[in-house]
Formats: sequence, C-alpha cells, structure tokens
Amino acid sequence: WAKRAIGAAAASLVEDGQTIAISSGTTALELARRLVDRRLTVITNALDVVGVLLDRSGIELVVLGGVVRPSMHSMLGHLPELALRELRADALFMGIGALSAQHGLMNDAIPEILTDRALRRASRACVVLADSSKLGAVAPAYVFGIEEVDTLVTDADADAGQVAAFETRGVRVILAATPERSTSST
Repeated sequence: WAKRAIGAAAASLVEDGQTIAISSGTTALELARRLVDRRLTVITNALDVVGVLLDRSGIELVVLGGVVRPSMHSMLGHLPELALRELRADALFMGIGALSAQHGLMNDAIPEILTDRALRRASRACVVLADSSKLGAVAPAYVFGIEEVDTLVTDADADAGQVAAFETRGVRVILAATPERSTSST
C-alpha cells in the first residue's frame, strides 16, 4: 500500500500545464499511473512510465533514449544525459534506493547515477518518492546530497527521527495517508 499512497500524494503536487520529469522505479511508476488523465509534459527515462502514459491525450511525452537497464526498464548512458542538456522541467519526481539526511541519495545501480544527476540538473525542483524502509538506509552509489531535495514523499510508517532529520536539513516531508482498512465482509 505504501507505494500507491506515495504515488497518490505525489500526484497531488503536480499541476496541469507543468513539465515534469519522472525517473525509473516502482514508486515513480505509481505516480505515473495517477497522471494518465492530466494535461502535462512528461520527460522520462523509464520504459514503464512510457507504457503507462503513451497515447494519453493530455500528455506530451518526451522519452530519453539510451541503453536499457533490463531489471529497472530504465534508459541510461550518455544519450539521456545529452538530451537532458536541452530540456527543462518544473520538477523531478524521483524514486531512490536509499536516502539519509547525512549521506544524501544513494542507489544500488552505479550506472543509473549519472542519468539521475542529469535529470536533477534539468529540473527546478526535486521531489523524492521513497517508502519508509529506504529512509536512513545506505547504498553503494552516491547520487547527490540532500540539499538538492525540496520535498520527500514517504509513507505514514516513517520513523519520526528520520523525518525530523530531513526537515532539519530543509526538506519538506509529506507523509502519505494510510488507506482505510475495510472490515466489512462480502
């Protein structure tokens, strides 16, 4: 439920008419699923996001080319980095493998970090989408520092100490609402 709730909360931050960038990842994909009826320009290197937003009448889709990373269905390498030199977005909505107030954003995939950095450079703001299990975690590939993050959208199970640490560093933290559990039987 956490990734769906984060995707819904992040979608509420998107305004019609904006140009946004969406990175790869399962939480970022949940955001894309909530944007199908919107009027937006979307820049992405994620094939899963392309699949969700392709042929949607209100979506102008800008697909970054590159070498496909099969496990994440993301496009990487110098081609998306070159394309991103020519593009600008109001905000980047970014999934991430690990983040901490001290160590910044990290990922397991070293080849992905250069594309993630290029997406950030092309965007005025950065919204990180990460479930609570990723807060305070460490991964081998450093992406960029927490000072590059404007907003963190996470789930309601986030540790209060972790949330406070991000807020102290100037990050706006949004806790996605837990879905109500139905107790009725059918």
